[in-house]
Amino acid sequence: MLTACARYHARPLSPSAVRRALREPTHAALVRAAKRLRMAPLAPIRLDFARPLTPRAIGVIAVLANPDLIALRARARVATAQVFAAGLLPNPVVSASTLIPYGTRSSGHTTAYNAGFLWDLSQLFTRPVTLRIARETARAARFHVAWQEWVVANQARLLAIRLYWLQKSQAQAISAGTLAQAYATKIARAAKAKAIPATQASRAQAIALVAEEAAAAYDRRVRRTRLALNAVLGLRPGDHLSLAQPAPPPLVLSSPRKLFIEAQHDRLDLVALRAAYKSAQGRLERAILGQYPQIGIGLDAARDNSAIPSAGWQLTLTLPFNGNRGSIAVARARRAVLYHTYMARLAQDRAMIYRLYTLLQNYTREIKVLAPQEHTFDHLTRAAIAAGYNGALNAQQMLAIVLRDAIMEEQFNTLRIAQAQSYVGLAVASGARWQGRRL
Repeated sequence: MLTACARYHARPLSPSAVRRALREPTHAALVRAAKRLRMAPLAPIRLDFARPLTPRAIGVIAVLANPDLIALRARARVATAQVFAAGLLPNPVVSASTLIPYGTRSSGHTTAYNAGFLWDLSQLFTRPVTLRIARETARAARFHVAWQEWVVANQARLLAIRLYWLQKSQAQAISAGTLAQAYATKIARAAKAKAIPATQASRAQAIALVAEEAAAAYDRRVRRTRLALNAVLGLRPGDHLSLAQPAPPPLVLSSPRKLFIEAQHDRLDLVALRAAYKSAQGRLERAILGQYPQIGIGLDAARDNSAIPSAGWQLTLTLPFNGNRGSIAVARARRAVLYHTYMARLAQDRAMIYRLYTLLQNYTREIKVLAPQEHTFDHLTRAAIAAGYNGALNAQQMLAIVLRDAIMEEQFNTLRIAQAQSYVGLAVASGARWQGRRL
């Protein structure tokens, strides 16, 4: 009876538990979970690890496997349990006592007893408010988790886009570095044979070193980005995922004013703040109700040591001489904090939406201007390499064209990454959904 229906089960932090927690999910488990996805920011998706993964698929994997999100979802279940606890009725109090006569003057007296039953009714009066507070708190916790899932999904999405274009630039830098090293080796042999001046060989070697350092720099950036992506996805640091080419952002965007209006309804963190504000309103209402007397009723039964039984009822009143002013002041101050926090968040979001919208427009215009040049340089590079192999172009001329194309490709991919960063940031700031409306 003392333990009721609940049983205690130990869950130690054993080495085996740590190994199970740090074990990354299998591809089959992720495929099943993605099909059953029922989360606010994302819709179910079919994952196919046999093909390159899109940024959207990477975002879904992050939501499913990110360790921080798993812990946050477990913490949100506490708020759900608090709703259950808030709906329970107060426990009655049962009391019993006996008084046994003793001593020389106890003859002729019997054992006295006293039994009582007391139920505090004050919690019944505030139960609807308490239940509403718990429900809004749980709702705020759910939307806070959904918002963090949305942020992490877009963080993984952006890292995947960044990694894809960095790998493209790295491949271009490696190709240019290989040609530069081959050219430097050829010039060094000619200089050693006294066919050309030594200064020309030194310049060729300097060009090769610069190209090699550029390739090494890209290798470091790719490694750092891959490590960051694997950490967000909950994968081992050495894992490699095949990434598909990201789709460019749409050319037509809503106005920043419209995006801000929609953000006020769609952003999950703002929805969570509104739920938390309603919870604060309920706490203030409960504190005001607490300034009235708290009532308890009960029954009493007793028999004195003269064997005379008696029974009756009792009424208890807790008189709040201070009018519960302390709790009311704290609840009112907390509501004011949430009110101003919500308004400050709106101001921040509006400024962020306008700033990211401007940046996205600027990057899109630059890419539109440079796009024809990229195709021209690609065509010239392929033609120069073919002419170099056929002997129609000397090695120095071919290398100059290849290095110029590598620089152009680096600038273009940097713009693509910046454009994706502003676009994904705008998606987060406006609360757009992948499965719903687009920006």
